[in-house]
Amino acid sequence: MLNAGASYGDDMSKDEKMMHGMEEAQMAFTTTIVVGVVMQALDTFRYRNTATSYYTLGDTAQTISTSTGATNYWKTASQIKSYSFLAVGTVMAITQILSMTGSMAATNLMVWTYGGMILNVTGLIYSLMMMYAYDSEHITDNTAETSYQTALKTDMLETTLMGTAAAFELWLEMENWVMAQYYQMCEGDLETCEIAEVVEWKEMKMDDKMDKHALFRTYLGF
Repeated sequence: MLNAGASYGDDMSKDEKMMHGMEEAQMAFTTTIVVGVVMQALDTFRYRNTATSYYTLGDTAQTISTSTGATNYWKTASQIKSYSFLAVGTVMAITQILSMTGSMAATNLMVWTYGGMILNVTGLIYSLMMMYAYDSEHITDNTAETSYQTALKTDMLETTLMGTAAAFELWLEMENWVMAQYYQMCEGDLETCEIAEVVEWKEMKMDDKMDKHALFRTYLGF
């Protein structure tokens, strides 16, 4: 029987807490990437498809400012961000789901490492193009251009908030997620595992030098 002041965690053994932490981390990573891919797919193919004429304001504003049919940088930047995330994120989601089932942990680590780097690069390209699109419309005070700048700011704010929320969730679970991958790679025996990455990780834990920020940079490219 539980003590009156005891919590659920107090009655779990060290191994049970470790397993529970790994399961929570796996679920958090899976949920975050799957929801992200689904939301991006809906945004790209339903809410911002050709039929909705979502980026028409960008065409109008660019034409006014240049007197010619200039490139709609808002649309181009958004498509770079959208399609890169859909491509990379889908692969990350698949390997993460497989990792939850007990397979492809090493592949999952590799995919998230390089996937994070790729998404950082495309994210930087998106940001630079959006800033250029915004700056190119600051000269005049035309109503269409002002509305265009407002749309750009809203889009950038939405992207920043969603990205920050997802990154924070992954950062919270990063250490347990890495442990879950290593646990699978070592077939459940972390104690005697001789895989180089795992040995280094164990030494860091023993020396109390585990740096969650370093893990985050390693596997998500930050």
